[in-house]
Amino acid sequence: MKLGKFIALAAGYAAGLVIALRFGKDGKTKNMDSIKKDIEDIHKNLWTEAEATLFSEENKQRVAELREMAQEEIAAFKKEGQAKLRNWKKLGNEKRKEAMAELEALYARRSELIEEAKKSAVEAIDTGK
Repeated sequence: MKLGKFIALAAGYAAGLVIALRFGKDGKTKNMDSIKKDIEDIHKNLWTEAEATLFSEENKQRVAELREMAQEEIAAFKKEGQAKLRNWKKLGNEKRKEAMAELEALYARRSELIEEAKKSAVEAIDTGK
């Protein structure tokens, strides 16, 4: 989305929100302090309300499991990568190409697992709708 379109969208959203809050269902106008408080309340609870509305308990559990799996994979990659780096530092510059190939292979394996987790998360979110 181009920046101009995004700004127009954000301005339209803000204007609609202020108008809707200023002239509520009862037809009475509200002061700006009240509108500010209403806007803050809406945006503070937005994710919690959307999550409760859109996701079933089963999907929430699946997303939590996938998040945990992704975090474990990232931690394993970091641990394994750091161990390899320590070993490569000992070997020195002569093994640089070999070290880079090993690191890229390690990254490719881990990124495949993370991509699978992303796909599963997207499927879980889509089935929650």
